[in-house]
This record gives sequence, C-alpha cells and structure tokens, in this order.
Amino acid sequence: RLVEFDPATKTSKTYAYPLTPADWEDGKSGKAKLGDLVSLGNGRFITIEQGTFADGKIHNKLYVFDIKAATDISNIKSGSDELEKVKDPAKLAALGVTRISKTYLGDLKDYGWLMEKAEGLTVIDNRTLGLINDNDFGVSFEAKDSTGKVVDPTTLLVSNTGVITNSEGKTGYTYTVLNGKPAERRTQLWYIKLKNPLF
Repeated sequence: RLVEFDPATKTSKTYAYPLTPADWEDGKSGKAKLGDLVSLGNGRFITIEQGTFADGKIHNKLYVFDIKAATDISNIKSGSDELEKVKDPAKLAALGVTRISKTYLGDLKDYGWLMEKAEGLTVIDNRTLGLINDNDFGVSFEAKDSTGKVVDPTTLLVSNTGVITNSEGKTGYTYTVLNGKPAERRTQLWYIKLKNPLF
C-alpha cells in the first residue's frame, strides 16, 4: 500500500502498488521493499524495488509509477479480508480497484551495481538520477541454530535479558557480527544518465 497524505486537509488516500509474488524469493512479495522514492510531479514518482528475487540474488530495479488513475483503496475489502490477500488482478478489478501503473526503467545490477542496498535516490534533472548505497556501517551479521545451521535472523526474538529464541521459544541460537563484504563496506555515489527524459 502506498499512502498519500495531504497536510492542508489532514486527509489521506491509499493506493495499491503492484507486486508480482512469483518475482520474489519463495514466491512471497513480503521480501520486497521500496528502497526510496522521489516525486516527479503530477502524481508520478520514481522508485527502487529492492530485495531478493526468485533467482536468489539481490536486485535494485528502477520503476516510474503513476497514481493519477489509481483507486483510493482506504475503505475497500474483499469480504472480510484485506486486499493484500487478493492475488488475481481480475478479482481486484471486479472490486473496482485500479492499481498504480508502473514502467520498468532498468536493474542497477545490469550496469555493475555490486552493493546490496540502493537506498538513496534523487532526481538531478529530467535525464539524470543520483543514487547512493546503504553500507550498513561496514558490518553484516549471521544467526545460527544449535546445530550450526544458518537461519534467517528476522525469524528470531530477543528477550529483555538477551536470550535469543524462535517464535516457539526454542533456544540455542547465536548471533555474530561480521565484517561486511568489501563492496558493501564502501559508500558509492552513482549518477545515471537516461536516454529518455523523465518529465
């Protein structure tokens, strides 16, 4: 969901930003995030879709999207379910929902981007973008279970006494801070010249 807030009227609208679960790791669009977005004016924005895709690799894909024709979904449900559970675009259309339209610009990986996170984006002029990575302070981390198997740290909990458990209360997990990969430790500023103007 993308939320638009009008500070003058203190009102908001919510729009459906389209993601395709099959594009993402494990077929779950919950792995996706928008690294940054910048307004191009007149309801148009440029954004970075970032995360682990179905090929198991991190990608940072640039899209231009437009909210002008999108439906305000603030008060729309599918029966008792939230719209996030509706995966078929035809079913959304039947509920009267027009999603945000978006146009693919390119994947930074195809141009030599080695860092995991492109999380700073700015528009310099109508053909030039500026991008910067998040270097995570030059460190990474690794979580393991009691057998030494690497596990997803976002599935673990830490008690107020520092005990690490999974959601079922199982213990024996360790958490180690590591040096980040050499390419990740550097802060890089990129300028990208586009063939066609953005506005």
